Amino acid sequence: DIDTTHANSILYFLSDSNNNSISESINIDKNSTKIRISGEKIKEFDNGAKDLKIFAISDSVLKPDYYSTSFLIVENNGVLPELNYDDTEFNQNDSFEWVLLIVPTIIIITTIIYIKKRKH
Repeated sequence: DIDTTHANSILYFLSDSNNNSISESINIDKNSTKIRISGEKIKEFDNGAKDLKIFAISDSVLKPDYYSTSFLIVENNGVLPELNYDDTEFNQNDSFEWVLLIVPTIIIITTIIYIKKRKH
């Protein structure tokens, strides 16, 4: 169910990584509607990641509200592989952190020198 306020219609896009997509505009009655996608349309998609984007269109508002989510389609009783996080390595590249310390320090020192020279 999609509950809305001050929206006249819903426009949705369902897409996959193979550039297959389904889209439809649905008029809203009484601030609520449902998105129903037929089985024939879903069969066009392969297994894998899918993106759903929903826009709430209003005649009185220029910019539509927007919602986006992603999900995964697997075969019947499909099981996702378990990930082993024990072997995960993180790159501790701290080369940018010194810039965050040096730049404000240089700005402060330059400002202090400028103020002292201006007073003399």
